[in-house]
Amino acid sequence: MPGVTRAHGYAGAVETVGRNLLVKSFAKGSAMTQANMDALVQSIQQLATIEVVGAFTAASTATAYFIISGAESSDFAAGSYTATDGQAYTIADVTGFTQ
Repeated sequence: MPGVTRAHGYAGAVETVGRNLLVKSFAKGSAMTQANMDALVQSIQQLATIEVVGAFTAASTATAYFIISGAESSDFAAGSYTATDGQAYTIADVTGFTQ
């Protein structure tokens, strides 16, 4: 066990409160329009904080990637998700990264 040296003030175990970072993909199954992406971002922002949005090209990208923060929510569990425009997406956890 590492030692603790007291310099000034309290020294000891620290408890922190943080936010979960969730890396998720939202697959439409076909190319997303800019309006689809806008609605998806708007609906995610109602439930969590978007930290990062992956690369997106309107009329070409079929899967959007996000890093979101907040409490783990059943809204973002793997499965189906409906954005504010009524478009359905399939959510998956992103577990690995490639270049």
